[in-house]
Amino acid sequence: MDTSCLRTNTRDVTIRITPYGIELKGRRGETLLDVLRRSGITIDASCGGRGLCGRCRVRILSGIATDPTASEERLLGDSIRVGWRLACQVKLEGDLCIAVPSFKGRILDWALQMRYPIDTAITTIPLGMLKRGLPSDLELLKEALRKAGIECKGFTLRALGRASKLLHEGKAIVVVYDRESGVVIDVREDDECYGIAIDLGTTTLVASLINLRNGEVLDRALEYNGQVTYGRDIISRISYVMSTANGTKELRKALLQTLNNMIMRLIERNHIQEDMVYEIAAAGNTVMSASFLGIPPHNLGTYPFEPPFIGGLSVSNAQIGLNVNQEARVHLLPILGGYVGGDVAGDILSSGMLNDHIAMLIDLGTNGEIVLKNGDKLYVASCAAGPAFEGVGITAGMMATEGAIERIKLNADLEPEYEVIGKLRPRGICGSGLIDLLAELLRHGILDSRGRLKDLGSPRIRANAMGIFEFVVEWGRNTATDEDIVLTQQDVRQLQLAKAAVKAAYEVLLRKTGIKPEELQAVYVAGGFGNFLDPQNALRIGLIPPVNLDKVKFIGNGSLAGAQMYIISIEARRRLHKILKAIEHIELNQEPDFKDAFMRSLSF
Repeated sequence: MDTSCLRTNTRDVTIRITPYGIELKGRRGETLLDVLRRSGITIDASCGGRGLCGRCRVRILSGIATDPTASEERLLGDSIRVGWRLACQVKLEGDLCIAVPSFKGRILDWALQMRYPIDTAITTIPLGMLKRGLPSDLELLKEALRKAGIECKGFTLRALGRASKLLHEGKAIVVVYDRESGVVIDVREDDECYGIAIDLGTTTLVASLINLRNGEVLDRALEYNGQVTYGRDIISRISYVMSTANGTKELRKALLQTLNNMIMRLIERNHIQEDMVYEIAAAGNTVMSASFLGIPPHNLGTYPFEPPFIGGLSVSNAQIGLNVNQEARVHLLPILGGYVGGDVAGDILSSGMLNDHIAMLIDLGTNGEIVLKNGDKLYVASCAAGPAFEGVGITAGMMATEGAIERIKLNADLEPEYEVIGKLRPRGICGSGLIDLLAELLRHGILDSRGRLKDLGSPRIRANAMGIFEFVVEWGRNTATDEDIVLTQQDVRQLQLAKAAVKAAYEVLLRKTGIKPEELQAVYVAGGFGNFLDPQNALRIGLIPPVNLDKVKFIGNGSLAGAQMYIISIEARRRLHKILKAIEHIELNQEPDFKDAFMRSLSF
C-alpha cells in the first residue's frame, strides 16, 4: 500500500487531505466525520452523520481504516473498490490520506423588483483638521459636528480614542456616523466605509460587499454552510443540538467560521481592511437566525414550535464576532413567526409584492414559506416541505452545483436532453431538473396523476434490484460517477410529499382569505431554484397556483436582495419594520382543512 503521503505518529492519527496539504489530528476509534467537523472542513452530511444519506463521501487514497459497513455497501456499491467511503462510517485505526470533494456552486442573480433611494444609515462626515483646545477632545468634536449640522448623541470608546490620537498628530478627521442611533462609531483619516449583506442559507451562504458611500454592490461570495456537516436540513441540526451538550456552540462556530472565510475573501479581493466594514445585515430562516446569535433552537423542535423572538435585532459586532470592525452594527432581518424568518422578510422587501394589491410569494426550500398579500394585510405560513427538491433523500439528487443536471426534456422516443451546470459529465439532478423531469414524465404518460411510474416498453423504464420501478435519465458510461442516474418510484413519492406540502399551504391561505388564484396579480417565486426553474413545469406539477405564466416572477435570492436593501436604504428598512404590524402568522397545523388539502395535493 502506498504510504508516501503519510507521516506516522504513534500517539495520534494523522489525516492528510490532498491536494491541499492539510493535516488534521484525530483519535483512534472516532469517525472521520467527527475530525472533519472539529477542524472546520465542510462536507455534506444531510442525515447528520447517521449513515443514511450517502452524501459525506470521501476517497481514501492510502492508510488504515475500518472495513466498510452495511450502510456503505448499500449506498456506495462498487465505488468502495476504488476507495470511496462515507466519512460518518469510517472509524480511524491509523493514519489516512484522503481526498474530499470540492464545492463549486452558483450565486443566484436577483431580480430587483423594488427600488428604494440610496440613503445609507452609516455615513462618513469629514471634519478636516481641528485645532486642539479646552475643555476636551470630546467637546471639540461635538462642536465641529454641530457646525456640520449634526447633533451627536454619543461616541464609542473606539471613536474617542482614535480622535484623540489624530488630534495629537495634527491629522484630518473623518467621523463614521450612525444616523439611526445618532452615535459616532469610529473616527478615520479617510472616508472608506463598507457594508456586507448576508443570506444565511441552510445549505449555502452568500455575502455581498457594498460601498456605503454610493450603495454599489462591489462583489459577492458563496460558500457551503459549514453546518451541513451536522445535517443538511434544520430539523437534523435541531436534533443534534438537543442531543449534544455543546451543540449550539458547535453549530455557531461552524457558521461563523464559514462567514469569516467569506468575509476575508471579499476584503482581500477588493483590497480593503477589516476595520473599514461598519454594517452587516443578515437574513435567514428562524433556526439559522437563532444559530447566528448563539441562541438554542430547542423550542423550534418541540410543540408549539415558537421562535426565540419576533421581529428584528441590532447589536454591535463585538457581540457577534465577525472579522469586521468591532463597532460595526449587525442587523438581523425580522423573524415573522414560527419558522418564517428574516429570509422571507427579505423576499417581501425585494420582490415588489408590496406594490400589488393581491399577490403571493412562495419561497421554495426545506421549509416552504408562503406569503399572501391582500390589500394592506400580509398572511404568512410555513410548511415542512422537506429537502427533496434540494436533492436530499433522492437517489440521484444533489445541490445545484457543478455536475448537476438542471434542465431536462424528453423527446418523442423518451430520450432525455439535458443541461449540466459547468457543462461537465453529470453527477446527479438538482431541484430544477427534478421538477422538469416530473413534468416531462407526466407529459409523456410515464407518470400517472397518482404518481405511479408506468412501464411503456422503453429500456429507460425498468425495475431495479429491489423490484422498484425507475426511470434512467443517463447511463453510467456517460456519467461522472460511472453509475446510472435514475429517478425511482420512491423518489417520486418524496417529491410528491414536498410538492403537496407547498400546494396545500397556498390553497389554505387562498381559501382562508377568500381569494381565487385568478385574482392574484403576481406570484413571486424565491429560493434556491431562483431563475433556473421552468414556470410551465412548476405549474404542471402544482408547485405554484394555476395562474397565467406572465404573472409568475422569479426573484432569485430575495433574501440576499432584501439584506442589501436594508443596508443601502433607510427608507427600505423603515418600510419593512412598518409592515410587521400588518403581518398575521398562520399556523397551518391548526387549520382544520390543511390535512385534507395535503392529501388532495398529493395528486398531480
